[in-house]
Amino acid sequence: MVEFTCRTRRSAENLAEALSTREEVTFARVRDPEYTDVKFHWVPSDFPDEKIQGVINTLCRDIRYSQIPKDRRGKANGRRIYNI
Repeated sequence: MVEFTCRTRRSAENLAEALSTREEVTFARVRDPEYTDVKFHWVPSDFPDEKIQGVINTLCRDIRYSQIPKDRRGKANGRRIYNI
């Protein structure tokens, strides 16, 4: 199985259509993910994660998980990732 990520729905449909004409490909489809990642950059390391989660919860559905990536020294690197 091979998965591709396209920038637009139309380009994903075009890719699936092109792949389905190849005899080597037995199955091709466009899939809309049920969940998506929302990423924030340049967030101060001391900014409370609860504040960002509170805003996301009021604007969207619940957060499945959150992540605060760290650099090699173990300090927050300014990014926050939330899967909603």
